[in-house]
Amino acid sequence: MTDVEVRETRLTLPAYREPPYEKLPMFAENRVHQRSSGNPYPNPVVVCVDRAHREEKTYRCLVLENAYLRLEILPELGGRIYSALDKSTGYDFFYKQHAIKPALIGMLGSWISGGVEFNWPCHHRPSTFMPVDDCIEREENGAVTVWLSEHEPLNRMKGMVGIRLAPGEARFETRMRVYNRTQTRRSFLWWENAAVPVNEEYELFFPPDVHFVQFHYRKNVTSFPIARGVYNGIRMGEGVDIRLHRNTRQPTSYFSAGSHYDFFGGYDHGRQAGVVHVADPHVSVGKKMFTWAYGQLASSWERALTDEDGMYAELMAGSYSANQPDFAWLEPYEEKSFSQCWYPIGALGIPLCATLDAAVAVREGEIRLQATRELVDASLDIRDKRYCIHAAPGEIVRFPFAGEVGELALCDAQGRTLLRYCPAEERPQAVPAPLAELPALDQLANAQDAYRAGVHVAQYRDPIRSPERYWQEALRFDAGHAETHQELSRHCYEHLRYEEALSHALSAWEAVTRYNFHPLSGDIPYLAGLALEALNRDAEAEDWHQKAAWAQDARSRAMVRLAMIAGRRKDYAAMERYARQALEAHAPNGTAAACLALALWRQGKAGEAKETLRHRLAHDPLDKLCGLLLVALEGRAAGVERTDAWQNALDLAEDLEQMGEREWAEELLAHAPKPEVTAWPSRHGEYRRLSATGADDHGLACLLYARGHWARAAILWDTMGDDWRALRNLAVACYSHLERRGEALPLMQRALALAPQEEQLVWETAYLMARLALPCEQRLAFLDPYLAAGTREDILLEFVRTLNQAGRMEKALDVLSGHAFTPCEGGEHAIAEQYMYAHHALGRRALAQKNPALALAHFQAAQKLPENLGSGLWNECLLAPHQFFEAECLDALGRREEANRLREAIVGLWIDGFSDMYLPELRCYQALCWARMGQAGRGEMMLREHIALYEQARKHRDAGWFQTTPFFVSFMEPAETLRGAACDWQLAMAHWARGERGEAAAWAGRALRGEPLLLYARLLMEEGLQ
Repeated sequence: MTDVEVRETRLTLPAYREPPYEKLPMFAENRVHQRSSGNPYPNPVVVCVDRAHREEKTYRCLVLENAYLRLEILPELGGRIYSALDKSTGYDFFYKQHAIKPALIGMLGSWISGGVEFNWPCHHRPSTFMPVDDCIEREENGAVTVWLSEHEPLNRMKGMVGIRLAPGEARFETRMRVYNRTQTRRSFLWWENAAVPVNEEYELFFPPDVHFVQFHYRKNVTSFPIARGVYNGIRMGEGVDIRLHRNTRQPTSYFSAGSHYDFFGGYDHGRQAGVVHVADPHVSVGKKMFTWAYGQLASSWERALTDEDGMYAELMAGSYSANQPDFAWLEPYEEKSFSQCWYPIGALGIPLCATLDAAVAVREGEIRLQATRELVDASLDIRDKRYCIHAAPGEIVRFPFAGEVGELALCDAQGRTLLRYCPAEERPQAVPAPLAELPALDQLANAQDAYRAGVHVAQYRDPIRSPERYWQEALRFDAGHAETHQELSRHCYEHLRYEEALSHALSAWEAVTRYNFHPLSGDIPYLAGLALEALNRDAEAEDWHQKAAWAQDARSRAMVRLAMIAGRRKDYAAMERYARQALEAHAPNGTAAACLALALWRQGKAGEAKETLRHRLAHDPLDKLCGLLLVALEGRAAGVERTDAWQNALDLAEDLEQMGEREWAEELLAHAPKPEVTAWPSRHGEYRRLSATGADDHGLACLLYARGHWARAAILWDTMGDDWRALRNLAVACYSHLERRGEALPLMQRALALAPQEEQLVWETAYLMARLALPCEQRLAFLDPYLAAGTREDILLEFVRTLNQAGRMEKALDVLSGHAFTPCEGGEHAIAEQYMYAHHALGRRALAQKNPALALAHFQAAQKLPENLGSGLWNECLLAPHQFFEAECLDALGRREEANRLREAIVGLWIDGFSDMYLPELRCYQALCWARMGQAGRGEMMLREHIALYEQARKHRDAGWFQTTPFFVSFMEPAETLRGAACDWQLAMAHWARGERGEAAAWAGRALRGEPLLLYARLLMEEGLQ
């Protein structure tokens, strides 16, 4: 085979059925996903898995193949590369999944492992388990690109990846184009997530100038390749070579330090095969490995994600992103284009250096080179030696070599450098400190400090903090702070507060033009123009957009808005002029191309309009707006819609309406198919249309609520009578934002009576009953009828938690033992916590009854999670409470030496941000351990520090919610309540560690009033009453 072949086939695989999407919107305001916001609105979600229905399912498969590689691509599953075969070795250089087994890892729920996942605008992207559009492009040189495109579900930006394979090349390229087709700035990241099959012989390689790695959000750092100290709660000791997969025993991520080399990858020494990634290190700055490693958590996730394919790790390559989260900006109507490259390697070994054309390794007394394309009369220069290279793609060329390599260069026959390695040019890297937490509102120093914190929150899509709270604080420092008014204008516009948006834009303009009437940036007048457009004041908006267009940074977007205003007033000559200027400022502006084509068409220049559209579609063949215009111009039928036709129609209708084509927009929506479950309204155009027509008050109320207009939303829901969805949503509003908590439960009960089949209502009602601290027996009686086979796991877990709260731990353990659970990423501890608590509480009871032998058995059992729980621990500090009481039992049984070994292990645990996240009371257990080992003074010092820390912490003012959750929870708790409860609990633990049982019980009672789900606080209260 000398050419590239592309063909569409059908791939039949065993697949587990995906449960239906929920019919209710999830207003999960503090949900965290990959350390940024996991709020799914406006999208429906999947909240469970189905392991009872495994069936054969057939998928569309696009096969891209040349003489060296064969790639299989599944457009129906997010456009992921399903498999990649090195035909010369028979090695699947990505992890090939032989069953489609979705688990709860995706932003909207379902996610599968294997192949290559393309992630944007956030990690494990919202559409990872949804179809994408696709088309095929053939080049004159024989190369073929499979393009995969979508309007991403969160912000409706357009993202596409082209998987390109050329003849004569043993590599493939991914070409990306991300386009912000909306009118406001958005943040984004791009990560290619390649799963690779791993074992104890697998080795990660980063470039030779990488000397440290970081964890998510840069919250931890360690040296590389030999890691030392404590990293992500993992004790590395005096030195562990973390390149070797077998040396990472607990789940973690390694983000590479910056490098001036453009490669990284992984290699299986047992298979003598691996994979290399290459990309421009100035744009593709992210290099990462994630592994589930080898513990119980790894086993749980292996069972959750595959039936037979074993372990995998993830090699991830980030463009415009070096970490997760780590977001860059995409301006309105801006397109960014970039590329990455992957290729397999055989018996080369670990590359010393790799580029697009070749990889070079030094191994076993020889130099080895593997080329990705044919090299004829090339030369390899090492020190004072030159080797003549003739190599076919994928072929490994070997030369004897001894000693240090020093500088190395590979050149082609024309003398062009293909690869260069020069260790002398490597610059030493300063190991950075972990990234500090953002300050609370009361810790801000000045207006600029508050402004920058708010920008970070907005850009990084913070899961709990509100940028507006920081910016309001900035204005308290400086009422005229221009940058703050600028950001508040953008924020208010996005939240449908158009008058406020205009006011802030004018305040910002007044500040920046105090001395200089022509500022450097056109962003402020652009924002003023947007707000005026939304207020139907187009004439004024036009003036402001003209001001914005003076500055190059805003010229293209401002000209698009001017073209749209001209279209709305039917001035097509002006529309054409503005659209051309927008394209001159930024040629990839697809919305400007559409405006130009429409203006030409309406002026009777159909030929020019078609040529404009064809030119745009040659650049982006899956541009839906330009495609729609060309179909209309040519009078032919539209192509097949593979993505959500209704959501796409809403996108296009909004564009058409903005361009002055309201009747066309209405006709488009009238004929578009609307599925039973689809995304809820989220666009500015939907807000205008639904406000004007009253066509969907429920949808309008959802949009208003999601944008912070809680009272207006509640008024609409209140008028909808016995609509169970409206009753539930009204309950959410009353509980979370309207200070009408007493109404929430009756509303939920009415909703459930109307729709008893909706398990989400069952779970939310039970959750609300727990939050309201209703008696356990009442909650158990409510849940009992819903515990049939096939009950959703979150309902079952709520039942178990209630049993534990009721002191019925034996029954809780019995229920847990009778079900095989599937984990939810980030929520693995939810099941483990109930099991561990049940044994812990039984152990404390046995100790109180002077039965240390029975207590010991329970505390030891708490540390060994049964396989059926599908659980595991992210951090070993979670074992400390059970280990402490295990030591107490051993002491009581006369086994002091064993007891002190456990205590030494507890005091050896590292206190850092990770231990504070998982077990903030660790200091209390360590203080007790020191006291038991004869160092009471040291323990008392720790307790004083702990008390001071949390007395101070309770005074902080949060800029949003107090804590995150990985679950889709819509009922929100006030930050001050949860902060107070968390601090009260830590003070209770400190007093308990001092032996002050009465004081501890009093603080625990206070904590429970604020957070009734604190299981361990109940134990302190019971002990205080004994």
